[in-house]
Formats: sequence, structure tokens, C-alpha cells
Amino acid sequence: MFKANVTEETVRDLLTESQALLSGHFLLSSGRHSGNYVQCAQLLRFPKKAELVLSRVAEQIKAAGIEITKVCGPAMGAILVAYEMGRLLDVEAIFTERNKQTDQMELRRNFVVSEGDKILLVEDAVTTGKSTMETVKVLEDLGAKVVALGCIADRRTAAAVELPFPVFSAIKLDLPSYSPEECPLCKAGTPLVQHGSRKMK
Repeated sequence: MFKANVTEETVRDLLTESQALLSGHFLLSSGRHSGNYVQCAQLLRFPKKAELVLSRVAEQIKAAGIEITKVCGPAMGAILVAYEMGRLLDVEAIFTERNKQTDQMELRRNFVVSEGDKILLVEDAVTTGKSTMETVKVLEDLGAKVVALGCIADRRTAAAVELPFPVFSAIKLDLPSYSPEECPLCKAGTPLVQHGSRKMK
């Protein structure tokens, strides 16, 4: 089922073809600012391209010999990622979503995780790991164990949270991000755009 020899160069080409690599001034879900944004939804419009890209992640996970019982991704950005990874790995795929009143991630829609579940958490793109760890807490509070993270784009820098499990990505991108106080784009007066689902204060 996996596509052989999908390279980072192929992934970059597919992201570029899909117009998923954006330039401007963006508010990331971590609260940091960046001149670049990976809009993975643009790639995920195309099922065959998504399959190619995520096959690269699935291959790495299989090669690592990690046992997985379920795949979970936070809404909205990782719902399709979770579905495709679940299909590739032949396991159940679920998602968490943000409560509009509390702004906290929750497991809803009668989805169930429990003690003994080994979860592959998936994201579209990871920058600091803050949102990732928010979802980890939801799952592990219910008794499950998150054993790995899979993502399309790993753009973590020195500002990233140290993650307590291995990370498998289709591509690693060196895209600088800044605290709002230090952001050169803010100082230049470039309008700020937010694409993520987190309610920013």
C-alpha cells in the first residue's frame, strides 16, 4: 500500500504544486509569528498527493516497529491527516476538537480511548509542540498512551517543547518564527493573518 521512495524533495514539490507553502505574516497556533505558513489543507485537497506524502510518514513508523492501536489528530487541520494515516496503517482514526465555550481540546462524538490504547498522534504541521501536548493531555487523561507523533511538516526550532516520544515527518522545514515582541514583520507593519483554529487572546 505504501508508495516506495517518496523523498523530501518529492514532498516539497507536492506542497509547492498544491500552493501549500505561503509567504506573508502569520499568527501560528503556538502564538508565535512567522513569515511562512504551511497550509496543509491545500495539499489535502488532492487525495493522491496526500497519500504520497503521508506514505513517507507511514513507512518510517512501520520501520520503527512502533505498535499503534489508534490514530488521533486535533481538529480541524489534522482530521484528514488522521483519516489517511489510519487508512495507511489499518487502524481506527479519531480526532479531538476544541470546545467553543472553554477553548479546550476534547474527545467528543462518542470517540473512545482507554487504558491499553497506543496512540499515534498526528498533526498537519508542528512548530513548537504546544498544541500537540494539549492533545496528548486529553488522551492520556483518559488512560491512553501517546507513543509517537506523525506530521506532514516538522518546522520545530529551538522554541519547541521537548516532546516525550519520537516524531516522524514527511518533511522538515527551517522556517523562522518569532515572539510577537520580537517579530520584524510586526515592526515593519505587515498585516497579521491567522489560519489556525485556536482562539488567540
